[in-house]
Parts: sequence; structure tokens; C-alpha cells
Amino acid sequence: MTDTPDPETDTLFEIIRQRYAGRLTPEQLDELRKIVGGQVEAARAVRAVRLTNADEPSQRFEPVTLPLPQGGKGGGLA
Repeated sequence: MTDTPDPETDTLFEIIRQRYAGRLTPEQLDELRKIVGGQVEAARAVRAVRLTNADEPSQRFEPVTLPLPQGGKGGGLA
């Protein structure tokens, strides 16, 4: 993250400052500004990834083995 002003970060932080400044210390507000800046950078990284309708979600399929019911036999719920 850089120290140069960023309009998107400034706008989002201003919303937070207006709503919560009375409840937060200056140190907490400084920390929140950093957090907002990090979230803006992360959002930009996500938006930079171009997807098409043909792109599938990236997820791993891991089969789950469920334990047998008591008694070792299938059937309804007890």
C-alpha cells in the first residue's frame, strides 16, 4: 500500500469516519484507514481477473465419508 491519496479509499473511509468517529480513538481511525486501503487493493485485484461465462468456479471436490448409524445398518433416523 502506498501513501499517495486514493479517491476510492478516501471516500470509503470518510463514510466510516462520519458514522463512527465519535466512538473511536484517532489510533483506531488510522488503523481503519489502513484496513480500508487494503480492502480497496484486494477488490481491485479481484476486478482485474477477467472471466467469461465459460469459466467454472474453482473448487476442490473432496468426497465425505459419513459414519454408519449405530448398529452398523442403514435406515432411518433414530
